[in-house]
Amino acid sequence: MLRRLPRILVECLVALVLVCTGLLLWASYYIDTGEFRARFTETMETVLGRSVTLKGDLDIAIWPRLALTVEDLGIGEAPGFGDGPAAHFNDIEISVRILPLLSHHVEVEFLELKGLKGVVVRNGQGVFNWQSLVERGGQGGEGATMDGWTFAVNSVEITDAELLFRDEMAATEYKLSGIDIHTGNVTLGEDVPFSLSSGFSWADQGIKADLVLKGMIRVMDDGTPPVFSRTTVQAKVYGDFLPKKAAPGEFIAAVDLDWDKRIVTFEDIRASLFGLRAEGDVTSGDLDKGLDFRGHITVHPFVPRDLIALYAPDMPVKDVDGLRSSAVASFVHVTEEGARFDNLILTLDDITVRGRCAFTGWTRPVLDFDLRGNTLDLDRYLPLFRTGTPFIWDDFGLPFFRALRGGGTARADGFKVLDTLISDIRLKVAATDKGIAFDAGAIREGMASLGGTMDVAIGTDKAGDPTLALSAVVDAESQRRGFAFLHRDPLDVGGSGTLHLEVSVPKMACPPDARSIYILQHLDGLARLSLGGGKAVLKRDKAEPLSLDYTRADLEVKVRPDGNGAKGVWNSTVSAGIKLRTGGDLESLNGTADGVLSAGIDELRAQSRGMAVSGYLTSPRLPKDARRLTFGGTVAFDTAKGAASLTDGVFQVLETTLKGDARLAGSAGKRRVEGAFDVAQADPKRIIYLLTGENLRTRDGDALRKAALAARYEADGNGFTLSDLSGELDGTTVKGHVVGTGYPNPLLAFSLASGPLNLDRYLTPAPAPSLSDVRAGRVPESTPAKMPLEFLRALKLNGKVLFQEFTLARVRCESLEGFVRANEGIIHLSRMQGKLHGGTLKAGLEGQAGLDALDLHLTLDVDKMQAGPFMLEMAEREYLRGETDIKADLHSVGRTDDDILANLDGTASVRITNGSFKFTGWDLPVRPVDEGRGAQIGAEQQRRTNGRTVFRRSSSDATVEKGVFRIDNFRLEAPPVLQAYGEGNFSLPANTIDLSIRNDFVAVPSVTLHLTGKLTDPKVEVPTGRIVNDTVLNILSLPKKSFEFLRDLF
Repeated sequence: MLRRLPRILVECLVALVLVCTGLLLWASYYIDTGEFRARFTETMETVLGRSVTLKGDLDIAIWPRLALTVEDLGIGEAPGFGDGPAAHFNDIEISVRILPLLSHHVEVEFLELKGLKGVVVRNGQGVFNWQSLVERGGQGGEGATMDGWTFAVNSVEITDAELLFRDEMAATEYKLSGIDIHTGNVTLGEDVPFSLSSGFSWADQGIKADLVLKGMIRVMDDGTPPVFSRTTVQAKVYGDFLPKKAAPGEFIAAVDLDWDKRIVTFEDIRASLFGLRAEGDVTSGDLDKGLDFRGHITVHPFVPRDLIALYAPDMPVKDVDGLRSSAVASFVHVTEEGARFDNLILTLDDITVRGRCAFTGWTRPVLDFDLRGNTLDLDRYLPLFRTGTPFIWDDFGLPFFRALRGGGTARADGFKVLDTLISDIRLKVAATDKGIAFDAGAIREGMASLGGTMDVAIGTDKAGDPTLALSAVVDAESQRRGFAFLHRDPLDVGGSGTLHLEVSVPKMACPPDARSIYILQHLDGLARLSLGGGKAVLKRDKAEPLSLDYTRADLEVKVRPDGNGAKGVWNSTVSAGIKLRTGGDLESLNGTADGVLSAGIDELRAQSRGMAVSGYLTSPRLPKDARRLTFGGTVAFDTAKGAASLTDGVFQVLETTLKGDARLAGSAGKRRVEGAFDVAQADPKRIIYLLTGENLRTRDGDALRKAALAARYEADGNGFTLSDLSGELDGTTVKGHVVGTGYPNPLLAFSLASGPLNLDRYLTPAPAPSLSDVRAGRVPESTPAKMPLEFLRALKLNGKVLFQEFTLARVRCESLEGFVRANEGIIHLSRMQGKLHGGTLKAGLEGQAGLDALDLHLTLDVDKMQAGPFMLEMAEREYLRGETDIKADLHSVGRTDDDILANLDGTASVRITNGSFKFTGWDLPVRPVDEGRGAQIGAEQQRRTNGRTVFRRSSSDATVEKGVFRIDNFRLEAPPVLQAYGEGNFSLPANTIDLSIRNDFVAVPSVTLHLTGKLTDPKVEVPTGRIVNDTVLNILSLPKKSFEFLRDLF
């Protein structure tokens, strides 16, 4: 009934201003007459068409301004709406400037209304008590300008007003109290700022609110309705309808009123209630035609468990593994017939439901819905319904479901309850007087038939207690090529067959106070899958698929109550078995499971404490010396824990024992295996020998002799997941997470953290020197190692690795981490970074494994590394010290490691600051000071043994081409003693060096050193002479013979 209220109030206010202005002009001529008071009320009655009473004072001032003050003024009610006044004013004050009247301009300085009490009534026919006054004013709208007069009001103030809205059609009433209205300068046809504040109460519903309306209003001079702009409404809602601990609700929105179309629009809505925050936009239809609002509402994410804990503290929300996030969004359409929610999106934790929902009828709603959701894990929320006392039928509200009417469709990716996952659900629900019918199924290519139904009949017996009966059947029959859900990649299982599932409960009485657990005494179930002769194909990437022809495959699970259990226990016999016969790659497979399934009456629980599982398979794919794989274990079920598991599982294959447990979940269309495994002791070298027949040689003979691995896993037809992975290889621990997608060559996504790993242990050992090599002093060359191109092309990797320490070629890096990607021969090692002897290492490697060669690109950036510790690990002596920066950008391609070295191209640079060097005197003993020769000579002896040459900066830039490093710029600065410059090259493939270093000294002739010959044992040429020799020894600390430190490095 509020849809026309703003228009009524504004039009009444304009009419009141015009009337008061006209009366003020008229009264100024008759102020001194005795008829003035009577004429005033008569004029008001003529204009308003209502009875008017004046009980208070009536004062008029003429100079310097026309002013009117009216006290205790009442306006009578319209005919047919009772005898009480429609409005009452404690005080009315209006002031009009005189001089503008001479130019036909009415300028009202202010209009003040105090203590207004009004009543708005809608009678049973939908007519308002103020409607006749509005229509009367509308007929005279063309004279609103007073025959050429213009009109303006500087301010309007209404204070302490009260409006009562009584809706006789809806038999309710609302109240606005404490109304304050303030405006700016009112000029016809111009925007005027205004503000309105008020209290609101709805006693029937216990709702109270504080309202604030602000914005701009334009009153037109042609009689058209006023125009609102930049208008906002704010409300704070409270009252008895809120729980005790609930904070008041808040509402803020921008309001747009279209008087011509009778449409109200709320934009940029922001609301909060019960801790929920919402926003949206809502637009009405033509309000004269009835209730009709539509728009879009979004409820921001909130934490349901916090709301439940606050407003329903008795619910065991702390035991729920969920209720941590929820949100709602929908397009809304509300009419007098009902409500509709389109494009509905509802989220709860990781559950998302989309679709539409509607109901018709506000008193007895009939539902209609079409919803789609992802997987719903009901096990997470079951603790909400566990009250600590046994369930009784009254807890399930059977009378409510019996009264439920309506229907719709729902689809879900999965539904998990009691640790059972059902996937790809299509559900149709119809609730009628006969009960609730569920029709579920899927249409899939290749199936002759697939479907399932469940009927739930809820009635009453002669005693008035509810009764329940249900039955469910799922039947599937394949076409000739087999079931479509078994035709998957990479595993394709063919052969025609049938699938049959049954669950039934006959009609049973459900007294409200009886234990609902007794339904188990009536439960019966059967599952059977039978396949005739067919073929299973396992596809492999870039390889011939594996195929298996079988003559028969059977799987059956049967549950039947036998009634032989002890008191309070319901027992059933469960038998399950699988048989597969073939002469192909899988020669045979036999597996059985037998045991007793028990259900407790005193607790809602179904369990099997021990179901024996055993079997074996044979395959020519296994090595001749280890052809059989055997398995065994114990299967247990416990619905109270939502568990179905395999424990004490033992698998033996390749002379290795694997122990673990497993859990099978999912429907036939989407099965998965979950569990954990543990390989306590394995011999990788022995396994490699069994598989390949070759003995693998490593530098460390004890390497690859001891391995262990444990992890939790999850696997389905699309891949697998290894979580909580922990392993050990020769004392190096590994932990992480691995996800594999696809079979048999999966894409591996992983995150691994390793302890210290010395990769040098696993490299191929260098060949032993022959007698002739020893006599000639030669080091035998290793046979070029071929790059594992086929293996690299087969890699599919995407993950992150972290090494506590990583050693390769005696270079030890701490906290090394990076990202690894590989697919179809393209390899990326990106964002590699670590700590290298006090500095940081950043590197990246890109490669592509082709058919004939490996293409590599390496970028290396070492920053602020301490050269001393680095040299100590590499050469066991600190030949160099200083803060070192190394940068390299190298590219190569080749089939072997020698090819990679020979084709190396790129650039490299080294920077050392605040350093020192010492190349000689490491093996010389410290000679005591000869006191007879003087302290100075003795100190010189000591310095020659332990002294180091300190330099400020050293830099070298090199260009690499075909494995040859050409020194473009070498400089060493050790002011004020030494400045050194160098040029030349060295070759890694040829093991040669040709390098010249010129050393400029203070007060000493320059010395040029020539390094030639083998890189690992170069010849050093130094100019002769006493001064030169002392300079080389004392300042450069260089040996005149070969560089020992190069031999230490290489």
